[in-house]
Amino acid sequence: MVVEYRFRTELDGDDKIEQIIGTFIVRALGAGTKNGFGFALTDLDKSKFIVSGALITPTTSGGYVSTDTDGWEDQPDNLPVVIVADDLTKVMPLWANTSIYGIRANPQLITIKITPKVGEDILYDDFAITYENFNPFMIIDFENEGRVREVHKVDYAPTALADLSFFGTSDDNSANVLGTQRTYRSILNFPWVLDIPSNVTSPTVDNSAFNWAQEKKDINWAYLHFADWVENGTYDLEDTLHDPWWLGIGSRYRYLPNIYLP
Repeated sequence: MVVEYRFRTELDGDDKIEQIIGTFIVRALGAGTKNGFGFALTDLDKSKFIVSGALITPTTSGGYVSTDTDGWEDQPDNLPVVIVADDLTKVMPLWANTSIYGIRANPQLITIKITPKVGEDILYDDFAITYENFNPFMIIDFENEGRVREVHKVDYAPTALADLSFFGTSDDNSANVLGTQRTYRSILNFPWVLDIPSNVTSPTVDNSAFNWAQEKKDINWAYLHFADWVENGTYDLEDTLHDPWWLGIGSRYRYLPNIYLP
C-alpha cells in the first residue's frame, strides 16, 4: 500500500483545539491479500476526543474491527487507535497503480476527524501529532488471519491486538517481546514500512511526493542508495551529508524501469 498523509490542527482564538483533520490519500494497492490500515497516537488521551470518517464495516454486519462509541478501536490496553479503513479495497481495487501492466485507478481520499468532546478545553501545547507519536500500521490478510497480523514502522510497538508469534518468522527479525526497541525489521535489517517526509505542504489526489517501486520489484533495484541508508543503521531521514535516497533523480539514484510512473 502507498498512502500519503497530512494532519492539520484547527484552533480557536485561544489556541484551543477545535479539531484535528487527517487527510489520507491512497495511491496504490498491491500484494495478494486484503488489508486494512490504521494508526495509534501514543500521547493522546482518547477519552477526551471523538473520531469520525473511518471506513469500517460494523461487527454486526460481519466486520472484524470493533470500535467504541467515540469511534476509537477497542483495545485491551486502551491505546488510542484509529482504523482508517478496515478493508482498503473499499476505496481501490487490488493491483491498482502498482505496475505498468496492472489496473489504473484514481487516488482515493479518506478524511479522519478527531474532535474534542463538548466541554473539553485542550490547548495545542497539550497535544500535537509528531513523527514519534504517530504509529501507522497495516492489518494484513484479515480474511484469513483476522485482526492479528500488523506491520508497523521500524522499532515502533504493535498494538495489544497483534499476535506476537509472527515475530521472528520467515524473513522477520523482530524480537518476540512486547515493547521491544527492535521490531519490524527483516533479517537483513530492512524496514517493512517506510514513512518518508514530504515537501508537499498540501497533498491532493493530483500531486505526490514519492514514486514507488513497481510490484515485485525490489526497492533496491529502483532506488540505488536505499541499501546504503539501511546499512548505516540509523534510519536517519534528515541526513544532511548526502542527498536523500528518495529525492535523487539521476541515474546514480534511480533505475526508472523498476519505478512506477503513471
